[in-house]
Amino acid sequence: MKKIDPTPEFIKKNYDKTIAIINEMIKSDRKQKILDLFNFFDERYATCPASNQKIYYSAFPGGLAYHNLSVLQCLGRLASMMAKDEFNNESLIVISFLHNIGLLGNKDKEYFLVQTSDWHKQQGIMYSINPKIDFVKVPHRSLFLLQEFDILLSKDEYMTILLQDGREDDSNKNYCYKDSKLAQIFQFAKSWTIKMERAELEY
Repeated sequence: MKKIDPTPEFIKKNYDKTIAIINEMIKSDRKQKILDLFNFFDERYATCPASNQKIYYSAFPGGLAYHNLSVLQCLGRLASMMAKDEFNNESLIVISFLHNIGLLGNKDKEYFLVQTSDWHKQQGIMYSINPKIDFVKVPHRSLFLLQEFDILLSKDEYMTILLQDGREDDSNKNYCYKDSKLAQIFQFAKSWTIKMERAELEY
């Protein structure tokens, strides 16, 4: 099995790689606004987990950046096989890096708090949800954060982020079999990445 050791070097490497990809691959006017978002959250993004429990995936410091980079890698491969030349690299990067940006919380409050209960840690619950933050589903919080930073999305990008959990989210049922090809490919890429992280990672 591949062992993840979320050292400061691991965390910095994934954050730096994320910023480098944005700098090199985003060509539109929204590049600076995306960088503004990452610069604003900076360390919070770099150290944020992708989930709060080991039973889910990447519930360790830096898990969010690691997961998003993994999603991008998987999405790129799937898109090249299933929809060659239909989607530009910028769209794939935007939805991979920003689909779950809502896990950061909002500008003032973090979503995840480091678990202080030893009992919960023993159960694999590594983070608690901040009780001072309003409940909003992650896709919705992500979209809200993006508009706060004036990051414009195409219709396909917007709907892909909204419907990222596919049929696993009952609130998406009205879009069943009506979502775009990009949304469908992304849902598969995200699901596959999560399965691989669950199966292959130890931490």
